Amino acid sequence: DFDGFFEEIEKSLWGYFADKFKVKSAELSKETISLHFAKSTINKTIEEAFISLLDDCEFARYAPSSNKNSQMSEIIEKAKAIIIKVESALK
Repeated sequence: DFDGFFEEIEKSLWGYFADKFKVKSAELSKETISLHFAKSTINKTIEEAFISLLDDCEFARYAPSSNKNSQMSEIIEKAKAIIIKVESALK
């Protein structure tokens, strides 16, 4: 279930952000990410990568693709990497 995979990764990223920065689900937006990352002095490159990954997940759910398996592998690796970068930046 490719669509379900990308949806779950996207939900997981939003959930991670909400938990980490204590943001209510009703307040979740890309602007909120920018605001909280800036307050936490997380650099712009990490912020852009996080938001870009959310966009990639959303796009992958609706765009036709011939190689969804490789796309899934790429997305999961990006998700792991961005969470590690955010965690490292917060230390």
